[in-house]
Formats: sequence, C-alpha cells, structure tokens
Amino acid sequence: MSRLDKTLLSLALELAVIRDGDGKVIAALSKPYSGFFSAELGELLAVREGLLLAKSLKLSIQWVETDASNVVSAVSNLDYLGGPAGCIIEDILALCKDVGVLKCQAIPRPGNGVAHTLAALAFFFKEEKLWQNVMPSSIVSVVCISSPT
Repeated sequence: MSRLDKTLLSLALELAVIRDGDGKVIAALSKPYSGFFSAELGELLAVREGLLLAKSLKLSIQWVETDASNVVSAVSNLDYLGGPAGCIIEDILALCKDVGVLKCQAIPRPGNGVAHTLAALAFFFKEEKLWQNVMPSSIVSVVCISSPT
C-alpha cells in the first residue's frame, strides 16, 4: 500500500510525499509557484500535484492524507463544484480513479512533518525538486519520526 502526504506553505509552494505501506518515502516533490492562492485552493492544487506525480511514476495510491480537513470535506462531499476550486476537485477525483485512491483523510498537522520540512527546503532551492528513493539528509530523521499510523 502507498499513501500520499501533502501540505502547502505560504500559498506559493506545493509539496507531495509518497510513501509505501511501511512508511518508506518512495518519492517527494517540492514545487514553488509564482502567485498566491487562497489556502484552500492552494491545498487542493497540492493534492492534485501529488496525484499527478503518482500517476507519472505509475504508482498505485490507496489513500491521500492532508492536514487540511476542509480539503478532505471538499473532495469527499463534492463541495465547491463551481469556479476554480470545482475544476481542481474534478481533476482530483479523476486522478484518484487513475491511481486507485480509496480514501482521502485528514491527519494532524504534526503528522505531516516530512512535507513541512520539504517546504523549508523549497525556499532554499527556489526551483522544482523531485526525489525518488533517495531523500535529502535534512529530512531523513523526520521521515523516521512521522511513519504511518
């Protein structure tokens, strides 16, 4: 089983962490954007980016985790189907089918430590970074602490 953790920082970064069922990080993405979005729209964009990453890597993802409960509600209840958020939710729902997502769930913010640490790195790199099967040394200890529940 795999899962997708994601978060957003300062409304201009999208981050995704894909783990296997044992909590080992398979891939991580840090992608800065020029522009600002509402927190909810930014969170939705980050979930979409993580699912696009999983699809491009041909990974099967059983569940999506986010520390934004409003995003879980929007995706699970098909809320906000109008406007920009609605378009992104439609993309998320299609991508969920493509990669096999069965569940979208909220997790406590401290449980998303890897993504938050990647956010700090993204400010340093200021460009898109993708890690596969090798993690930056600065997040290895965070990965060990925030393994799946």
